[in-house]
Amino acid sequence: MSKTTRNRNLQQKLEVYVIAGARNVGKSSVIRHLTGLHSTKVIELADTKGNGIGIYAKIQSLQEAKIKPSSFIRIVTNVKKLGNISAIIVALRTDTTLKADVYIDEFIKAGWNIKYVAELGIAPGRSGFLLSHSRSNKYKYQTFMSANYINQLASQMRNFFNLI
Repeated sequence: MSKTTRNRNLQQKLEVYVIAGARNVGKSSVIRHLTGLHSTKVIELADTKGNGIGIYAKIQSLQEAKIKPSSFIRIVTNVKKLGNISAIIVALRTDTTLKADVYIDEFIKAGWNIKYVAELGIAPGRSGFLLSHSRSNKYKYQTFMSANYINQLASQMRNFFNLI
């Protein structure tokens, strides 16, 4: 990659796809199904328009991995220097001391564009933890009930995220 391309890549605003929820609602499983990955890695996926998107996929939730928002921002900045990524897909917990909204706020402060937030494990007709946060920060938000089969849930998420 040329120095000019690398500099342009570093200045590009990252789009963030968040999969949030409490413990054991399928966050990591959905990311594995969406990306085909079993560990954190950079991958290229196609959106519904047929464009390739370089995505840094973090499988385990940041809270479970004990990664603070500032540390994750540093990690992604370093990864972005090495490769062509324009998006991040990350799992965040809503039932820990340092909840998903705190991470999202830090990502916004870092200049990242929160594109989609999917909150898992929410029954139909119920409001999720991040509903009011999504309204005040104007990102696309949707709740999903846990499915009997993870591939069904991943398919719903793929549609919501506009990925093929």
